[in-house]
Amino acid sequence: PKYVLSKFLDTKAQEYSEDNATFSNQYKNLEKVYKHFTGRVIALQEQINKLKQSPVQRSLTIDSSANEINESDANLTLDAEHLGAKKYKNTQQQDQIDRLELQLGELKSEQAAIKQQMVELVISEMKRRGDDYTI
Repeated sequence: PKYVLSKFLDTKAQEYSEDNATFSNQYKNLEKVYKHFTGRVIALQEQINKLKQSPVQRSLTIDSSANEINESDANLTLDAEHLGAKKYKNTQQQDQIDRLELQLGELKSEQAAIKQQMVELVISEMKRRGDDYTI
């Protein structure tokens, strides 16, 4: 089974949510935010993976067309322009990937901060109740 925090902390959170409405509301709100960030992280990661995949497919197309024999100098000039355009497009795409990866890192940091708040909420409730805890 997949746990949000850990088996122990998730069990404690469930137990405390049943007994304490305030705790329950706080924890559920944090859990919603955490799941929202998780969805955004997954979507962004998929977008980055698609962008990273495209240049490989284009390079395969370029390689297969490079084997064709050019009939005139005009074709050579045209090919050079296309290669320049492709290089520019790849550079633009890499810049976009870099920006998205930076954004992904920021999202993961925010997600980790939410998770930390969830852990701290459970631990503070454990202390308040005098429950024994060793994590």
